[in-house]
Amino acid sequence: MQLRQGDGFAPAASCGWDAYRPRPDINLAARDLEAMLEPRFEIEGCHLVPCEEALARSSTGVDYESQRNGRGPWAWNRHWLVVPLRNESGETIGFVWADDPSDRLLPSPEKLRVLRMFANQAVTALELARRWSAEQEANELMRATVTSSPLATIRIDRDGVVRSWNTAAERLYGWKAEEMIGKRYPLDTAAQRLEFAHILAPVLEGESFQGIEVVRDTRDGRHIDVSISAAPLRDADGNVVGAMAVHEDVSGRKWAARELLLSRQELEELKKRLKK
Repeated sequence: MQLRQGDGFAPAASCGWDAYRPRPDINLAARDLEAMLEPRFEIEGCHLVPCEEALARSSTGVDYESQRNGRGPWAWNRHWLVVPLRNESGETIGFVWADDPSDRLLPSPEKLRVLRMFANQAVTALELARRWSAEQEANELMRATVTSSPLATIRIDRDGVVRSWNTAAERLYGWKAEEMIGKRYPLDTAAQRLEFAHILAPVLEGESFQGIEVVRDTRDGRHIDVSISAAPLRDADGNVVGAMAVHEDVSGRKWAARELLLSRQELEELKKRLKK
């Protein structure tokens, strides 16, 4: 089995080759493989190509010649048996190359169907591995983003259970990550339950919002003004599996705004008194 690598293919796995039949060195370019995948060579989703036809379509060839050739019209005679591997988009991501049949005969349709089934299973396994790798990479990227964020970032699952609580959230609220992860999102008071029902619950249904300001309590009993933004998290099928919320402490900004308003009011009062 070979998998796509740039404009060619690279060996990925093999079986049935031993010291007497070393693994063949197949150096096919992508364009060479596509040239061989003609409908007239196709049987049960596999492509059985006579050697002369295959070599005419290959710019590099194969450094291996069949060792189990037979005689007669149904005999294997240096044929190329190629089974393309295609993803869901129809792109050729590799191929299976079989050679040296033990009976020295061309494969029957039944055998080719089995080979095609094996190739389909290989494509499924490769796609699952690709998705798992992509999911792992996405999870690592999200974890790094959440960890390094200067804003308190909290991730909850569909059940409202906290799944991540970064360092900024620890600084903002006072609770450590190990105290929060695995527990339901804080619902200690009626105000918090109301907040969850009206703000975060809709996010778990697919909505999002930005900059809603609420008053939250810290571990040491302080009341702080917080601006919350949140968005749903979806899986590969688009289903909402949780929510990500960003909490920003706006207490300083609101205090400054109140002080500025108070100063302006005092200035207006002073102007009125001076006019009198």
